[in-house]
Amino acid sequence: MNDKVLGVVWKPNLDTVIGIVAVETFENKWQAYMGVCKPNKTKEYVIGKVIAWGAILTAEEAHGFFPQLDIARYKGYAKPASTERVLFEGLTPLKAPVPPMLEKAIGYNGDARFVSFHWTPGGDEAFYDDGWRGGIGNWQGYLAFIQHPTVHPMIAQYNLGSSDREAQQSLILDRQTRKLYVSSRRDTQSFLDQQWPKLGPIHMTQEEWSALQAEARMYVKQDIDMEEIHRRIEEQYALVEALQDWLNQFLPN
Repeated sequence: MNDKVLGVVWKPNLDTVIGIVAVETFENKWQAYMGVCKPNKTKEYVIGKVIAWGAILTAEEAHGFFPQLDIARYKGYAKPASTERVLFEGLTPLKAPVPPMLEKAIGYNGDARFVSFHWTPGGDEAFYDDGWRGGIGNWQGYLAFIQHPTVHPMIAQYNLGSSDREAQQSLILDRQTRKLYVSSRRDTQSFLDQQWPKLGPIHMTQEEWSALQAEARMYVKQDIDMEEIHRRIEEQYALVEALQDWLNQFLPN
């Protein structure tokens, strides 16, 4: 094995081991591989098998396993798409006040600059989406915002969804400038896609896919911590209350 190994991570998986190996490549670059091996060979042999037969990880995946290595040197690394030249076509700016805790009160904890919100009748819940991931938000925080007297008059003309109809528009929050926009659902999705790099298709064998699924199951928390649940509920209530108090300062005396 002639490759210079920069780091190795082992993940036990029943009677096998998932190996993640980072190696130095040409021109001072590095690359990471993931493979399934039997732990009955020497360490050098197993590492060599992972490099030879393992799946090549994306830059984001590799950085998760080896945060100490410079991701800018990763072979094939592409910098995240810049949001400096995002085209705001199809977006209508709103003059509604934007609380500093808005996204957290609605349940979004991601890092994207832009995130959208609307209501979905499927489950009758608030929904957030940043173009990369979406999910059910906190309905109390969402309703507290859109129904507040300082906000509702500015968005009443738009269909942001309800218990019996799909949304035709979405709210879009610019988390950097703290500005709010509204846009059609179709334009919203196109807009949010701009803030993410274009990724090519991922090719995996069935064995590699099964190994990744097995690893993901290792991180699924089985025990229910009721104290943790109550703590999060209390934190959410506090965020909603803080949101309302912040908006109340804009009410006329």
